[in-house]
Amino acid sequence: MAKTFTAKKTSRIAAITLSVAMLLSGAVFAQTSFASADEAEPLYKSDYNSKAEAREAGLALNEQISEEGMILLKNENNTLPLATSATNKTKITVLGYAGVAPNAGASLHGGDTSAGAAVAYEDIYSGLEGGNYELNPTVKAQYEDWADMENVSSDSAIANLTDGNDFATKSATWTNLDEYNTAMVVISAGSNPIGSEEGQRVHTLQLDDEQYELVEYAKDNFDTVIVLVNSCTPIEMSAIQNDSEVDAILNVGEPGDNGFAALGRILNGQASPSGRMTDTWAVDLTKNPSYVNFNVLTESDAWGTDGAGTNFGYTRYIYNDELIDTWSVGYEEGIYVGYRWYETAYTEISGGNYDVEEASADDWYDANVIYPFGYGMSYTTFDWEIWPVLDENSNLTANSALTFDVRVTNTGDVAGKEVVQLYYSAPYTKGGVEKAAVNLGDFAKTEILAPGESQVVRVSIDASDMASYDYATAQTYVLEDGAYDLILATDSHDAAVDALADAASVYTYNVASDIECSTAVTGNEITNQLDDVTEGFEDQYIGLSRADFAGTMPQAREINYTIPDDPSTSDVNEYSQIHTAEIDAEQYDALSFETGDYDSYYDDDLDVTYATSTAGRADKYSIVLADLIGADADDPRFQEMVEQLTIDELVEYINGAGFHSLAIDYLGVPYAHNTDGPKGWTGSGSDSNDPFNYYTSEPMIAATYNKDLYYQMGLMIGEQGLWGNSTQESGMAYSYTGWYAPGMNIHRSPFDSRFNEYYSEDPVLTGITAANVSLGANEKGCYITMKHFAFHSDGGGAATYRAGTISADSNPEAGLTAWMTEQTAREIYLKGFQICTEEGESRYLMGSFTRIGNTWCGGSYSIMQSIVRDEWGFEGSNVTDIVLYNMVNAYQLVTSGGGVMLTGFMGGTYLDADTIKEMPEGKTKDVLIYGMQQSVKQVFYIVANSNAMNVPAGAKVVYNATTTNEDDETVEITLSNAKVGEAYTSVALNLATLNTYYDYSDGITYSAVNLPQGMTFNASTGIISGTPTAAGTYEVIITAEAEGYQSASHTFTLVVEAADEPDQPDQPTTPGGDEGGDTSEGGCGSVIGGAISLAVAVPAIAAAMYVFRKKRSE
Repeated sequence: MAKTFTAKKTSRIAAITLSVAMLLSGAVFAQTSFASADEAEPLYKSDYNSKAEAREAGLALNEQISEEGMILLKNENNTLPLATSATNKTKITVLGYAGVAPNAGASLHGGDTSAGAAVAYEDIYSGLEGGNYELNPTVKAQYEDWADMENVSSDSAIANLTDGNDFATKSATWTNLDEYNTAMVVISAGSNPIGSEEGQRVHTLQLDDEQYELVEYAKDNFDTVIVLVNSCTPIEMSAIQNDSEVDAILNVGEPGDNGFAALGRILNGQASPSGRMTDTWAVDLTKNPSYVNFNVLTESDAWGTDGAGTNFGYTRYIYNDELIDTWSVGYEEGIYVGYRWYETAYTEISGGNYDVEEASADDWYDANVIYPFGYGMSYTTFDWEIWPVLDENSNLTANSALTFDVRVTNTGDVAGKEVVQLYYSAPYTKGGVEKAAVNLGDFAKTEILAPGESQVVRVSIDASDMASYDYATAQTYVLEDGAYDLILATDSHDAAVDALADAASVYTYNVASDIECSTAVTGNEITNQLDDVTEGFEDQYIGLSRADFAGTMPQAREINYTIPDDPSTSDVNEYSQIHTAEIDAEQYDALSFETGDYDSYYDDDLDVTYATSTAGRADKYSIVLADLIGADADDPRFQEMVEQLTIDELVEYINGAGFHSLAIDYLGVPYAHNTDGPKGWTGSGSDSNDPFNYYTSEPMIAATYNKDLYYQMGLMIGEQGLWGNSTQESGMAYSYTGWYAPGMNIHRSPFDSRFNEYYSEDPVLTGITAANVSLGANEKGCYITMKHFAFHSDGGGAATYRAGTISADSNPEAGLTAWMTEQTAREIYLKGFQICTEEGESRYLMGSFTRIGNTWCGGSYSIMQSIVRDEWGFEGSNVTDIVLYNMVNAYQLVTSGGGVMLTGFMGGTYLDADTIKEMPEGKTKDVLIYGMQQSVKQVFYIVANSNAMNVPAGAKVVYNATTTNEDDETVEITLSNAKVGEAYTSVALNLATLNTYYDYSDGITYSAVNLPQGMTFNASTGIISGTPTAAGTYEVIITAEAEGYQSASHTFTLVVEAADEPDQPDQPTTPGGDEGGDTSEGGCGSVIGGAISLAVAVPAIAAAMYVFRKKRSE
């Protein structure tokens, strides 16, 4: 039976939805053939005519993402939309330094820079002007003057005011505010304690005093006050939200190069904001359970939790009475991350199980949460009518599908989109397996619905997805007996409230007795793999438990050590007071890896075959990679191919995987190019001379809650990847094949310096977003890179720079050790990667620097093999993060499931071929070589199913008719004169090369036109020869062609002189002896006008040749 109710929040007005697929008409193949010479059609085709068109399509898509990713947070008295028109423009004053230098998408808190920072080519001003608003020119000019003075721009990490520059509130002399009487105040959290006195700000996600004063200034001087929040990272702003004189608040996010173009349309009502929160925005972030055990060193200019910057949140290890470069963090909050904490605490307070100071659960929630996860407003209202496919109160099995069809009807006055969110609440037993009160299961977004229009959307979840991981007893996932509530809701708090009230949106199902969900998609058993990590966590930390939130709330580390004032520790001197813990020899030894440590995971009779020499090889092996396009990963031909490689070749392939995988001509394996990063093809490894567009920050992509947009994002990444660096005038051409993105780590804390490179605090939203991006990218032969796998949740903090300086001398035990229960690992930090693997067909992942327990995650057999491959069925390749630190160990990597090294500057342990060859025969050597072969085979598999098998756009034949003379000067090659009646032979003119790292063709072919009569061109040797019969000057054009490549031609001038008079005997010259000829008088060559012209004349024979770079003996 259907239930009908009115959604508790509103959604969107007349939107302009761009169809990227139809943005540009016409299509041309970006590639013309692929690595198999027997095939004529490319594997992957572009829908665009050029790289420029693909970039424009990317910009159009980014604008649509931005439009749907902006989130309306407050709208008192329907302040928005703000009416305006081209003939009667509403006049606005924009206040705030972010108005002239917005964050279009850059790492907050000085995090990673490899992905680049977006430049707002469309900014807040242009976006408003595009919406037909007239902007206060006086105020704008003063802000622009400040920006010039401070040398800031939109690609700054965060553009900050400095003390004394707050002209907007202290030194403004504007007199036209009555005319421009609507204020739009742009706020964002800064990376420094801007203008705040010590002790007034605890951390950098608080607004500084100047921004609060700016809001006060707006309230005092303007009729209408609208706040634009330029941040994807949660900031503390409850005072602004609760201020009755602030009329509206819109989160504009970090929308990439051009996303601000959507701002005017949203504000004027052409489009309605339909974005939803990807994270909980808290009133006081210091009250979040993760705050006291999160690294605050990334906030290098904040005052610290006690006002003096003394709280690291982490523990530094001591061994043998000496500090070592190893830090420890306990994920004490467990599964209670983000809304799982706030909604569960609310539920326990409501049930009388958690005592707090506030009078009620509602009061506590209002005092702690500004915006719930999933929250977002709109300009219209909706009714929902729900039909469950499975009857309510049915008994569930592990295979039960819980599907709901929801008819969404627009009951308002304007068009809009709605988001339907499906949550579940599993039965909890006090003291049993930890369970959050509500968990996101699925979501769906409607199309634009006109007033009165309806659409049916479907959301669903499998019963097994509601199972909790019981690491203590069942040691697998368990659907415990009891009632399971499925809640159709508008946000996480709506779900929690409705679950308690048994509202119309709640459907209850039953599990009669415990059901173990212990069979993976591969058919393998799911069971504990991280017992050592769980045990280490419970030995060192106390986990937050729903059974006693008050008694298990994480506490700050006790300060028990002061680092001496030593220059060698200058990077942490201002944080010299820390918490330390002594470790014993067993744990210290466990921090380092020794070859052979993983032998026990492999059979004793492992059969390993490999080539010992390359001598006698044919040009091509009988199997080439093109033969395996579309083959299964376990096709035995992959193994046969890698067995043809020597140890040297295997080592070179694995060690040299920085931003690419290498070509192997013998096996027909092409070069594949990989680049950063989460904002598009914009980071390290991409073409900076002709870049693609920057997309919005990842939370803004997720905030659309639009699965089709996620897919379109991946598809566009694939489209642009096909065009690669095709417009580059010189150098090698390649497609972009491996995209070092998306970032998929969970927002454990908003203080993560790479927060905007990850999607959400929720693993299901993260997984669904990434899975759809992956499917889209796969469609065009691009493989995404799930990163940073795993537990890399503090960006540039202890997981990286606390691993020691970038040096080959840093300690292998350095870095961050993360401790947690296996339930926390599986349900929160691995779940998104699992969804992307199992449902998104992702085939590439990037490891992290973090240790899971004592073991570097990229080299953990338990994670990388037992869970990722044996349970999830991952068949692709694993690349390390860039090798800068010595915890990265290639021997560990290849024997823990396989992988390749993202070559760095220094640091790390690479494979050494000589060392491996000298190892004694036996299991340890066999395991290592087997692991190396698996590592290479995994790359072969993903490359075989990628755009690297296409001839890249921009592939061309390069005809370089120059050489170097003895003075190291580059000179043009010319032909010497021929003579009628005399035989003539040129030196080979087959001088062309290909501008690709791999030859996709059957070879270069040559042809010539405009030859003198009596002469021919040998296409095989590149030689012009014969006896000319007519004098003259001939412009001989040599054309070099290769299938799939743009051809090249070069014109050589060949002068044929008339025959000598009969009474003029020949004057033969003697060759100069050295190769290339003696250039002295009477020799066979001379330099004429900067070009080298050579001829060897003997009776009846003349020859033209070019000089090789070779010094003559003195």
